Amino acid sequence: MRILAGHPNLELTAAVSRSKATQPVWTAHPHLRPDFPEMTFSTPEEALSMEADTAFLALPHKASWPAVKEYRDRGVKVADLSAHLRLPDPRSVLGLEETAGLEMKPVYPA
Repeated sequence: MRILAGHPNLELTAAVSRSKATQPVWTAHPHLRPDFPEMTFSTPEEALSMEADTAFLALPHKASWPAVKEYRDRGVKVADLSAHLRLPDPRSVLGLEETAGLEMKPVYPA
């Protein structure tokens, strides 16, 4: 979020945390108070209902796939920061049927 806060062409519309929903973002990240003084954490369900061009996900390994699918089905670009897309072929490791048809570009191509 710190990197996004300083980007001239990006606007952060939501920060998501199930356990911290409704709390100000700066309570968990005090250094972000100047950049996001009014922003509160949203639930994952609330975030899925918001309009966005791109969703940045930072969830545990394999946990992001339902959100990736949901966002992609709505035409939202997804940057998944988990370990999945660092692999040459994420489908071979994940073994998840729901990944079929998703265009996946690994961060570190083989």
